[in-house]
Amino acid sequence: MCKRCGYSVAEKSYPALGHNYKTTVYKGTCNTPGVTVKVCKRCGDKKSYSTGKALGHKWGKWQLVSINGGKTRYSRTCSRCHKTEYKNN
Repeated sequence: MCKRCGYSVAEKSYPALGHNYKTTVYKGTCNTPGVTVKVCKRCGDKKSYSTGKALGHKWGKWQLVSINGGKTRYSRTCSRCHKTEYKNN
């Protein structure tokens, strides 16, 4: 209300719109768990949730790679991420 003339303006109140989340799901890998990320399109509020555990490597069988001076070298490869691991005997 105006102190000089007494005029008052009725203020309208509007209900809050609430969040409008966009959800993105990232699948888990051998080393990291899956993650679900939600971001509000209106205000940028962000929430993320871990979805389970890392999958772990799915190793193939050890295979002979080389023989050098009586030493043998073997390798195996993960069928998910294609990482190769080596061992010597």
